[in-house]
Amino acid sequence: MNNERISSIRPEKRHIRVAIPLLREYENIAGLIAMLHAQTFTHFHVYFCINQPDYWWNDKDKMESCLDNRKTFEYIREKAPFAFTVIDKFSKGKGWDEKKKGVGWARKILYEKILTDANEDDIIISLDADTGFYPGYFQAVKDAFERNPGAFALTVPYYHPLSGNTAPDRAILRYEIYLRTYLIGLFSIRSPYAFTAIGSAMAFPVWAYRKIGGMKAYESGEDFYLLQKLRKSGDIIRCLEQNVYPSSRISDRVPFGTGPAMQSGIRGDWDKYPIFSLESFRKIGAFYDLLPDLFSRQTASPTDDFFVSRFGTSNIWENIRQNSTTVEQFIKKAHQKFDGLRILQFLRYDHRKTLQSDEQNLQTYLSFLPERERDAFEQLSFQDSPVSLLDKLRNDLFEYEKKLRCQTPNSL
Repeated sequence: MNNERISSIRPEKRHIRVAIPLLREYENIAGLIAMLHAQTFTHFHVYFCINQPDYWWNDKDKMESCLDNRKTFEYIREKAPFAFTVIDKFSKGKGWDEKKKGVGWARKILYEKILTDANEDDIIISLDADTGFYPGYFQAVKDAFERNPGAFALTVPYYHPLSGNTAPDRAILRYEIYLRTYLIGLFSIRSPYAFTAIGSAMAFPVWAYRKIGGMKAYESGEDFYLLQKLRKSGDIIRCLEQNVYPSSRISDRVPFGTGPAMQSGIRGDWDKYPIFSLESFRKIGAFYDLLPDLFSRQTASPTDDFFVSRFGTSNIWENIRQNSTTVEQFIKKAHQKFDGLRILQFLRYDHRKTLQSDEQNLQTYLSFLPERERDAFEQLSFQDSPVSLLDKLRNDLFEYEKKLRCQTPNSL
């Protein structure tokens, strides 16, 4: 059930290649196709991967999803008015096996198919079926890379629309506040890994994806590991005048991310998504400040306990020191070692040592907001405060984050 249509429009030098995994998305496919068709930049080709585990066809409880995927395929084939390719990983005998499954594998297959069609300067935009975007989105992405021709990736500002239902709205606002305080904390210490990894809010040139050797497939979390790999190789653009609007639906289709966060959050379980104290970020910042000294000699840092717990020693830098001829080279390699994943692990490690609540840790971020706004949030409770107050905080953090995105150099 593969289907491909090639546009008759004469292509420009640079095309947009859009990668979209689909699973049980029939309810969203009409709106998605309408948003794609409305783009002001028209030289694009959309790649869909409709995917599911193959055993679903033998499971009566999953038959509705199987038929939903078939209807999605038929709708695309009949209604899509632009150039597209459908990769069939849903038909009986073509779905995932037990070891290779999930959105990570779907994105990998999409990217690899794009590589067979694309020019080096083409741009891959990663989207999801339930993510909203405006008609100028593709043009804005193209313009951003033309202003920054050496950039390896773009992380797009995001904003979750609310549903009007109290429980899910409270959960998505709590999750988004977690994401925004996390990124603001990284910006505050000028971390090279100051980006938010959302699969429907990123783009990268074909040449950059080739240069890093592609991506390793994961059942989920592939967006984080791919962006980290791209960041280790070059600059990331963070500033864009357009936003994307991911769905806040509850889902258990992946082990972690927005869907599972919503699922656990509605139960009141936020253990995986705490508001980290700004002091924890400052410990990482203090470690960054010590890197020139570490090039010359071993010296104590606020992160030593974590390194001992993770690596069995605080002196993990000797090998890097021996293989670095300049302090600049040493610092770069140290950041490669203490990467985005290690940063998250450190923050979790340090968080376990504090007795402060999420609301208490949140207070350390209020100094970044306009003074006239701070008083409203001093007694904020994630459980009891009105959704309108959480939304106001989300909006203030969103505006501050966008300012940081555009003021911070891509290279850090």
